[in-house]
Amino acid sequence: MTFPAFIDLHTLYEELYREPHYQKAKKWLKAAILRNACVADLKQAGDCLESLAQLKASPRKSGTMERTVTEAALLNHAITLYARATATKGKRGERGSRSISHELTDSQKDDHDALVDVRNRAIAHVYQGEQIDRTIWQQTVPLLIEFPPSFQPLFATQTIQFNKIAFERLARQLPVAAALMRGHFQDSINQFMESLHSTPLRDALIRKHATDPVAIFGTTTRVQEILDSARIGEATFID
Repeated sequence: MTFPAFIDLHTLYEELYREPHYQKAKKWLKAAILRNACVADLKQAGDCLESLAQLKASPRKSGTMERTVTEAALLNHAITLYARATATKGKRGERGSRSISHELTDSQKDDHDALVDVRNRAIAHVYQGEQIDRTIWQQTVPLLIEFPPSFQPLFATQTIQFNKIAFERLARQLPVAAALMRGHFQDSINQFMESLHSTPLRDALIRKHATDPVAIFGTTTRVQEILDSARIGEATFID
């Protein structure tokens, strides 16, 4: 099967890094790479939330440890992905995020800040016994129980698995964040193309970074799906 040329923009960016004439192009390409990754995080967070909503509406294995752990995993992962895309700060070598807090309404910012706080203080790190968005997510109670003629220690740790407040905040905030991030991604693409038009790349330089799409996506069928998805701007695969 014959496909049109696929150009690896990542390796092209690395070469542009050494080209003084393409400062704006490489700036906007770098922004596009970051923002697209953040769009993907939010898409995956939405998939987690949708799966969680379907699970909550189902009686399947209700009351079992399997059900409880699955609900917690889906919610915590969705919150982590949301914060990773919109708020966390990357150290040197890390991808980082694209902040959206300054673009939100007061009520949206309240949801955003609460979700980031839950990620920072209840999921990624632990602040035992502290109220985090009106909920104590984890606390350990140390006790002594009398078993005559002596006492025995007992340590009980209580951990929140599913939190309805966080779930509802995420359900409201994810569509807002996803729309903003897609807009930022599209803006970076538009700026990148505009900068290329003002300082065109040599055809030979572009084709130097041609890549095999089958090696990237695995099969010719999937490559064709990628090409078809270009019309709608999005493709999702499950491996």
